[in-house]
Amino acid sequence: PADSTVTNVAPWQITVGASTMDREFASNLILGNGKHYKGQSLSSSSLPHAKFYPIIAAFQAKAKNVSALDAQLCKLGSLDPKMAKGKILVCLRGQNGRVEKGRAVALAGGVGMVLE
Repeated sequence: PADSTVTNVAPWQITVGASTMDREFASNLILGNGKHYKGQSLSSSSLPHAKFYPIIAAFQAKAKNVSALDAQLCKLGSLDPKMAKGKILVCLRGQNGRVEKGRAVALAGGVGMVLE
């Protein structure tokens, strides 16, 4: 079988594949107006608690000659480092993977990403 698959060649046996995880990787986003949003993160680091960072929609940091949609999706090379540096970017779900979105934000100098 290939990765993430199960197989059974004997007709009288049952093959079952299941997976669960009993852990939660909680991460909170606290806005300047005091609102709290609960999310998840696998990052081993966090931002300083006493400092606030601007939060913008990713398309607001769009690089030249890139579509607004590619910037919203936080595709690699779609974000302008001058506009993303030191900010938290809100990226849209879809088309490219979450890790790629986070990498695109980090490469552009962003300090965090919120996946919408």
